[in-house]
Order: sequence, then structure tokens, then C-alpha cells
Amino acid sequence: MNDDLPDSVVIGIVALVVAVLVGCVFALVYRSEQTVMVSATLWERKIDIQAWTTVQESDWSIPEGGRYIRDYPAVHHHDRVWAGSHQECSGTGTKRRCSTVNDYRSVPVYRTKYDYWIERWVVVRTPESHGSDYNAFWPPSADDLHDPNPAVTEIGDERKGTAYSHYHLLVLTKDKVQYDVDASESDWRSMPVESYVILVLDIFKHPVQVKKGIRNNGNRRSASLSALSCRPRCEV
Repeated sequence: MNDDLPDSVVIGIVALVVAVLVGCVFALVYRSEQTVMVSATLWERKIDIQAWTTVQESDWSIPEGGRYIRDYPAVHHHDRVWAGSHQECSGTGTKRRCSTVNDYRSVPVYRTKYDYWIERWVVVRTPESHGSDYNAFWPPSADDLHDPNPAVTEIGDERKGTAYSHYHLLVLTKDKVQYDVDASESDWRSMPVESYVILVLDIFKHPVQVKKGIRNNGNRRSASLSALSCRPRCEV
């Protein structure tokens, strides 16, 4: 802190910083709950289909199987080189303080880079399946694919790549506000349409968690499920 600042200013700055920190902590921990109804259960599944393809790449060396195209100088990294020093001072009068500060410059270091041809598995298409029931299945167009023998792989051979699945719930508040909530498959299956669940919101009214709610003689008991990431809400 600058020695020339009055104590009242210093105290005010500290108080402001503390107030901001307290506000941030409150915003992070604040939660509110409301009962909502599940209006739809949705799912999507997709699989990347990869093909054995010749591609062009660049690197600092040619890997096994690569075929040389060209080479050229390119910046590999930058070195930090001392370039002198200067004085920096603060304060006035008897409180003036100076110190020596080193100066540095960034110097590029060049190496030889290579372009080459090589064969890689490349994603060529991603078939999808989706629905609004609990009969989730993988895209039929990927069922007939089998990993080729790597010893006899040829250009154009195909295989299954990464598989993706997405399960989510549409929940409706009593004010007719709809939220699209991501869920694990097990949680998605445990919250059927027209069931009531507990939606947990943060201070900005963004969903942070869903809990399975049970009403019994006017008293609510809840069993926590895993925290769910949620999409932005939308009015309906």
C-alpha cells in the first residue's frame, strides 16, 4: 500500500475488498429450492465414424510412416535475454525509494520444421439417434462396423470412434418456466414424466442441482442425486 495514503483511505479500501469477497462467497454458496414437474425426458446418442486417410502434417521431426514433403525454418520457442536495467522510484521526499529493475527481451529461436504425408484415422461422419422415451439405442448405421485388422489396414477402411450420449430432462415450475437439465443416464431414468423433483437454483436463478422429491402427508423428504449441469432456462 502506498505510504502517502491517509489511514481513512486505506481502511476504506480494505473494507471494500472485504465486502466484495463476502459478496462473492455469498453468491457461491447461496441456494434456493422449488418443486418442479418433469415434463419430458430426452436422449441423444452418436458415434464418430473414422476412416483410414492420408493427411498432411507438420512437426519438428518426421514420425515413422511419414513421407517427406518439404522443410523450412520456423520459430520453435523464445528465449528471455537480458537487455539492460532501469531505475524505478516511488514516494516523495524522505519516503522516496528507488530500485534497479532488469529489462529483458524475447528472442525467437528457429529450428527446422517438416511437412510430410502420413496415414491417420480421421472422423468422416457422426450418425445420431435420439428420442423422448427410455428406449435409448445407438445409431443403427454404426452397428455393422468392426475394427479392421491393423496389419492389413487400407485407405478408406472405417471403424467406430468415440461414442457420445446425452440425457436431459425438461422440468416445469409452477410459474410455467421451463429448464432443460442435463443428467446422468441413471438419474434420467429415475425421474419419469409427471413426477415431481426439487430444483436447486443459485443466486442468479441458474439450476445447479436436482433432487428427487417425495411428498408424504404434507411433509417433503428428499433424496439427493448427483449434481447436474443445466442449460439456460427458457420461458414457455
